[in-house]
Amino acid sequence: MKKTLPKFVGFRGGVEARSSGGEDPYVSVYLLGEDHKTLEGMLGEVERRLGSISSVTSLQSDLEFGNDEVRVQINREQAQKHGLSAREVGQTVSYQLMGAELPRYQANKKEVQVQLILNEEDRKSLNHLKNFKFVTEAGEEVPLSSFATFQISKGPRFINRKNGKNRLRVRVYTTKDDVKELYQEIDRAMEGFTLPRGYEWNKGERYSTYARESEAMTFAILMAVTFVFLLMGILFESIILPFAVIFSIPFAFLGVYWGLWVTDTIMGFMSKVGVIVLIGVVVNNAIVLVDMINRLRAEGMSRGDAILEAGYNRFRPILMTTCTTTFGLFPMAMGSSTMMGIPYAPLGITMMGGLLVSTLLTLFVVPLFYTFLDDLRLMLKRIIRITFRRQESLPDDPAQAAD
Repeated sequence: MKKTLPKFVGFRGGVEARSSGGEDPYVSVYLLGEDHKTLEGMLGEVERRLGSISSVTSLQSDLEFGNDEVRVQINREQAQKHGLSAREVGQTVSYQLMGAELPRYQANKKEVQVQLILNEEDRKSLNHLKNFKFVTEAGEEVPLSSFATFQISKGPRFINRKNGKNRLRVRVYTTKDDVKELYQEIDRAMEGFTLPRGYEWNKGERYSTYARESEAMTFAILMAVTFVFLLMGILFESIILPFAVIFSIPFAFLGVYWGLWVTDTIMGFMSKVGVIVLIGVVVNNAIVLVDMINRLRAEGMSRGDAILEAGYNRFRPILMTTCTTTFGLFPMAMGSSTMMGIPYAPLGITMMGGLLVSTLLTLFVVPLFYTFLDDLRLMLKRIIRITFRRQESLPDDPAQAAD
């Protein structure tokens, strides 16, 4: 549609999106500074840079929502010659065009609203404004045009401020669903954009909220892994062997990214929630496998035989629990249900992909890492034992040690 729109001088076409719920279908870039005119002057370069992003369909600034306005520039010296101040002129023009509320008129036990304003035929055009009469100190009537100039330009629909500074917004409509990647493209497009001193640009409150949520999700993932590790350390009575269970988590992440890539789903909020839930689920298969290996070794079986026996006995239960969980998540992954505009499907896809890949690799990778870590545990025990033996064999008397 954008390519086939006819081209007219002074007109610009764009493609927008309308949100039926959830987040706005656009991201915002803000310019902040003291002078609104300066911000307007920088707007063209900002739109040029943002328009160079391939996924951007259209741009909208706050100026496009404004209306044409008449700006009256008062010559203060000329006004003072007539005994008029800029404040008096501004108030008078405002009263004449917008009117002034007078005290209510009491009539027949009711109040009547009274407003003082020029007749409509006296305030229709720019010529009427130029001919507004002002009474000087000498008692003469002078028109507004004798001490003021007039300019027609597009003004802002509203004046937006942030922390005492004027703020101008540019809405960026895009076909990209991955907000994180879009923000990175905006940073690359705005790289090298120079601003006057005291002026700045940012990506707004939505980006700040997104950054805080990403940090919170990352912290939650780290805490989940930490708690799983501490619990495994208590259950296995070892500091090293829990790593055999922890190493199954990265392979679940591999399944998550493959699942999202195959289904063309972005790593959004619900996907990150699925990752946190997945951490507590995928370790179950590794736990039951490592626990049985330890029990068989405690009964006197060798490590290699215990690994083979545990893999043979636990293969069917692990496969059954994974299949039941995966098929239970299938309706969520394939459905279109939402909550407050946020779809549930990414949560199901994340957990399904992570479970399937983690299950396939757990039966091979966990025993391998268990072997490596068990060798490391035995080696550390041997080093500690040798170290303490050497300390016990040293004499307490330095003189005997010298002899």
